[in-house]
Amino acid sequence: MNGTLARRAGDAMIWRGIEFGGVKLLYLIRVVVLARLLSPADFGLFAVALVALDFMLSVTNFGMVPALVHRPDATRVHYESAWTIGILRALAVGAGLALLAPWIATQFGEPDAANLLRFLALRPVIEATASIGLAELEKNLKFRSLAVLKLTEVVVNAGVSIALVARLGVWALVVGPLAGAVTYSVMSYFMRPIRPRLRLGGVAAGQLVRFGRWILVTAWVAVAGRTLLQLAISRQLGASALGLYFLSAKLALLPADISTQVVGSVVFPVFSMVQAEAERARRVFRAALVGLSALVVPSAALILVLAPSLAVDLLGPRWEPAIPIIRILAVTAIIGMLGELIVPFLQGVGRPDRTARMEAVQSIIIAGLAWVFASHWGVAGAAAAWIPALLASQILGAFYLKHEISRPFSGLVGPLLGILGVSAVGAAAAMVADRILGGPVGVIAAAVLGGFAAYSSLLLLEARRGLGLTENTARLFPWSVRILRRLGLGHRLPYDMRTDSPE
Repeated sequence: MNGTLARRAGDAMIWRGIEFGGVKLLYLIRVVVLARLLSPADFGLFAVALVALDFMLSVTNFGMVPALVHRPDATRVHYESAWTIGILRALAVGAGLALLAPWIATQFGEPDAANLLRFLALRPVIEATASIGLAELEKNLKFRSLAVLKLTEVVVNAGVSIALVARLGVWALVVGPLAGAVTYSVMSYFMRPIRPRLRLGGVAAGQLVRFGRWILVTAWVAVAGRTLLQLAISRQLGASALGLYFLSAKLALLPADISTQVVGSVVFPVFSMVQAEAERARRVFRAALVGLSALVVPSAALILVLAPSLAVDLLGPRWEPAIPIIRILAVTAIIGMLGELIVPFLQGVGRPDRTARMEAVQSIIIAGLAWVFASHWGVAGAAAAWIPALLASQILGAFYLKHEISRPFSGLVGPLLGILGVSAVGAAAAMVADRILGGPVGVIAAAVLGGFAAYSSLLLLEARRGLGLTENTARLFPWSVRILRRLGLGHRLPYDMRTDSPE
């Protein structure tokens, strides 16, 4: 990346990091509080409603926002067509879920979830009314306003859910998201005050749909795998087991979700900008992979060793069966990391059809293994079905990647092995601290200490061997050059970077 684009991407990553980090932290607080007041069966009922909603949203996702971001010459007609398609889609989803709620709940073996689903189906209708101008902010890497908007929504969501849980019980999990959706829609017009009209421009809508159809196909096959896995858990093991899986996934994948969403959401528009320049795309991909690994692997290692304390001390003794599930899902976060970067790359260079094939391989394997694994090894077995599915998908993705850019992984073995090593150091430090301290405060302190140990070791390794992190950090965040020099990493910077401005 040149200096200007790198700095724009760096600023975008900072705000995306603030957004996703804040969102996940607030959701974690919400989950911990509600987990102590509600039972796994309550979370299972809510999970049934949420799975059904996510399924309908995924199989009707026409990819309008990615299509707008990818299209360099999008006009007002394109934006209004995308907004209209979104409104029609939300109305269809809401009406369909309201009518089918009893049947869906029965298929999961939980008839009591029907009314929860009917009310939760209002959320996509509310969200669809938000300003389509938000897509323009994403396209231009202006993530500050988007971060403020999303954080406000989540504050309202979490605050309402926690405030009402004692009075409403599991219904607080529905009322909170609805209140957050209303807040998001209203505030979006203050962030990007555009007044779209309901209209479908024939040519413009067709152009968007042609790109978005592969996003739709990808969503179909991806949600099929997830839904079949959750259906296998619910039908064979009950709502409590689904609640265990649901909450374990939220906890185990929290750091990885933040990292992949931050990096993926920023590199997609960047890849779109450099899609015609193979060498620049290769450099961006390699830099992103090293950076993403430095975020995901140490955090997943911490979750792996702290799983017992996270389940028992943080959530409560009745969540002890979640320990092996959390550990398995932490491993899947590391395995799936490469795919989380290949997908926005392929979409950015205009090959969303290949991401659909990757998801198809993954979902077919999930569908074939989830029921068998769940019947033999319970919820942990169902979670383990992700491992072979992700491995197969990553292999196919790497094959596609090598067809787009030459030598995408050359020179990365050393940096990735170094990141694995420092992750082991951090995990060991966290495990020792957790055994000494114990309790909810102890597990938080152990996580902080483990993270400090991992990233201190990473800085030491970077200073002695050079992993490429210094140069990429300096290009993305020019203000970091002075800090890097004080940390003894300045000698790793090219000569023209050894100022307070890399330009």
